Amino acid sequence: MSQSRLAIAKKAEKASGETLELTVPAMTIKAIINSLPFKKTVKLLSIDIEGVDSDVIKEIYFNDFIPTIVVCENDFDVDTNIFLPSVKEFFEGIGYSLYASTYVNSIFVDSVKLKDIRYLYCN
Repeated sequence: MSQSRLAIAKKAEKASGETLELTVPAMTIKAIINSLPFKKTVKLLSIDIEGVDSDVIKEIYFNDFIPTIVVCENDFDVDTNIFLPSVKEFFEGIGYSLYASTYVNSIFVDSVKLKDIRYLYCN
């Protein structure tokens, strides 16, 4: 977690003052996706990496890996808490449409497959 995100979490009382340092093996998102034997059939990709979502998403080669739906956190300015358009602009540029927003997260759908999505309402 970045220092600015940690400060926000502490302010919101979602993080204690205690820290624990761990060393874990790391892989790039490209390496993870390339290791998937079923990468061509992935329907949903959900990214939640505490403030670095847009940086990681821009590392994915979406010509080879085209999930139908992508959910990711919106970029926001930590000083003003205003969301930035960078994630939306990126996805629109590679052929996705903004389908919905949960305020914190955006849900993008492959524009080609968008027409096949049916709306279901539960009573």
